[in-house]
Amino acid sequence: MKQFGEYIRNKRIKLDLSLRQFSKIYDFDIAYISRLENNREKPSIKKENLKKLGEALGIEFNSNEWKTFEDLAHKANNQLPKDVQETASEVVSLLPAFLRTKNNKKISKHQVEKLIEFLKK
Repeated sequence: MKQFGEYIRNKRIKLDLSLRQFSKIYDFDIAYISRLENNREKPSIKKENLKKLGEALGIEFNSNEWKTFEDLAHKANNQLPKDVQETASEVVSLLPAFLRTKNNKKISKHQVEKLIEFLKK
């Protein structure tokens, strides 16, 4: 997965806008956007701040692309997105099944079914 800065730089370039043009059109501080693109500053993970930047980059709110954008912002801040945090305890309870495969121990059919059901949610 890309880093946040690389992701937003590629999105801006696809809009065929220079850093200066992008910053001026969407009322961003050019130095701030430059630091973000070069991964020298962590992006804000506040929804309203991300939404403003995402909209400027043509990312539709709550789309699959938005989730990638939001996940990269959280990753840059060494944090899990809120929706992942909410299910983290359930995910952690399923990790032993994955770890057992590492040790070549058999996983029960029930554990596999439980994992599949969880992933479908």
